Amino acid sequence: MLIANVLAKLNMSLKFVPVDSSEGVAVKDGVKSDRYNFNMDFSKGRKELFAARIWSKADKKDDPKGLVFLSHGFAEYINDAYDNVARTFVNALDVVVFAHDHVGHGDTSGQRAQISGSFQEDLVRPVLEHCRAQKAILGPTLPLFILGHSMGGLITVLACLEDSDLFTGAILNAPLIEIDPSLATPLNLFLAKWLSFFWPSKQLDKLDENDLSRDKDKVAPLKLDPKRYHEGMKAKQAYATLLAMESLEKRFKDFKTPILIQHGSKDKLTRPEGSQKLHDKISSEDKIITVYDSAFHNLFIEIKDVSDKVVEEEVNWIKERIQQSA
Repeated sequence: MLIANVLAKLNMSLKFVPVDSSEGVAVKDGVKSDRYNFNMDFSKGRKELFAARIWSKADKKDDPKGLVFLSHGFAEYINDAYDNVARTFVNALDVVVFAHDHVGHGDTSGQRAQISGSFQEDLVRPVLEHCRAQKAILGPTLPLFILGHSMGGLITVLACLEDSDLFTGAILNAPLIEIDPSLATPLNLFLAKWLSFFWPSKQLDKLDENDLSRDKDKVAPLKLDPKRYHEGMKAKQAYATLLAMESLEKRFKDFKTPILIQHGSKDKLTRPEGSQKLHDKISSEDKIITVYDSAFHNLFIEIKDVSDKVVEEEVNWIKERIQQSA
């Protein structure tokens, strides 16, 4: 299905808003990428405008074999790293890939890197609504996969728990299941709770962007990227995230979606031990965990040997499950 037709139909379900034509369709490596926006209503009359992207084969008119949604992490957005992953998936798997910048991130509206409502309302519900809309448009019977990195991994797990029938499979890339104990000290937890009510915009400890990857040539431009958030996590965002993590641990056994979990052994931002605990306690019969030796947090921008293996593993995992669902 042509992207233009998809966007026209999306207008009916998610209040599609056209973007400037100068940022419209782009073709690279045989993959067509388009940008679109959609509006969503939230509690207390709040409205947010989401910046979204969709990738498909430029010369293909037949239906795709599946769909993949990408969910980015805290402080980032759907940047070049995700664009590269999306194009690889389209060419290798014959799928349509789509994504959006979360509330307060990238080009999506909202307070900068801040939650206004709850983690579920601001971050999980938009993912579910977007995925439901695109699946209805592109093919209700097509397998839909969701891939989440870091905070996007936490969003992914909660989305699968909310609507397990929606997703054929989930991939977690360094998911935020547990954080470094040095960050989650009792004092920081108390401060996050107290400040979330009385000083919600107060910034807590700033994350070190050098911990994202061992490849400093890939980290350097991220430090200068104006669309990234470079300051400390705000108190309300921090407390809402901690509450979401606490609620998740009580629901591990309810998770039954097929899942691939990937984590770097030297990740200082999200703990690989959390991924292992998730893998061991969930009820999914189809579950795999791969720990990449010495890798840091963002596996998509790790040294080339690791990043290539990460994406190759994801491609093969999705391909097998598309074949199983056919």
